[in-house]
Amino acid sequence: MDVTKTYSLENGDFTALNHVSLDIIENDFVAIMGSSGSGKSTMMNQEEILDVPTMGNLYIEGRNVAKMTELERSHLRCDTIGYIFQKLSPIPLQSAYENVEYPLILKNKTHDATRNADRLPF
Repeated sequence: MDVTKTYSLENGDFTALNHVSLDIIENDFVAIMGSSGSGKSTMMNQEEILDVPTMGNLYIEGRNVAKMTELERSHLRCDTIGYIFQKLSPIPLQSAYENVEYPLILKNKTHDATRNADRLPF
């Protein structure tokens, strides 16, 4: 990853990330920390493939995400990327475990999760 992300604002361009490089290997546990305005959210949006770099290349599983369609990026997010956020928006009336297992139910990844699908609130 060698990413630059610049936003065009009324007062001029603002560079939130300037040639940031990071390698995350499968099963790594990573925490992003920094002061307010340091680019944490911009960095997370890049890692989550919710946004693409203004300049540079972001590769996930050997694929340059800027050259992927939104549908391809969506599938890659669903199949490859997992996050635990500081501020959660859990499904109401679900336990923490059930909120974590829900994406697995959607993907039919585990038999246990599928057996519990009838407990979902929708």
